Amino acid sequence: MLNSKTKKIFIGIAALLMLIIAGLGYYECVYTKTPQYTMKILQKAVADHDVNTVYQHVDVDKILYKFIDKTIQKEFINNPQVKNSEYSEAAKALADIALPMMISNAKQDVNNLIAGNAVKEKSILGPIYDNKDSLSIEINQTKKISDNNAEIQITVTNNKRYTSIPLLLKLNRLPDKTWKIFDIDGTEKLSWL
Repeated sequence: MLNSKTKKIFIGIAALLMLIIAGLGYYECVYTKTPQYTMKILQKAVADHDVNTVYQHVDVDKILYKFIDKTIQKEFINNPQVKNSEYSEAAKALADIALPMMISNAKQDVNNLIAGNAVKEKSILGPIYDNKDSLSIEINQTKKISDNNAEIQITVTNNKRYTSIPLLLKLNRLPDKTWKIFDIDGTEKLSWL
């Protein structure tokens, strides 16, 4: 028969074990399926120069297409000097030809950036590469839109230049219950960094 002091110790140890098991259960069943956990996966992948894991959790092609197409439209096609000239149709045709080449070059730069290699001086990712050691990311807010869609509001800060930009990451759930970023709102502000 156990005395009362031994019973209390036994109950305390059992309660502690239950808390540890509950914490591990929460981590495995809940936290590892959150967008925040996917952000931790991405941070580790970038730090480890793991290009494959980044591509597993970021739709780089779609994000680059949107960013470069938007830039071409703003700076070239919808530029009043081009838009209101006899060359507007030629500019559109050239843009259609240039877009896939620009995306291909930018994708190679993304691969180099993740792998820890230098990017081309004139790359659209040049400002990120030049400031990579002074950039920090803070997750401000996560909003679950549905079981399969979420948004994460982040702030990217250049700690040397004291500039910050907000970005809105849009994510879809993957079959393994982690998440994939398929769109980023605010990429046009990256040059501010």
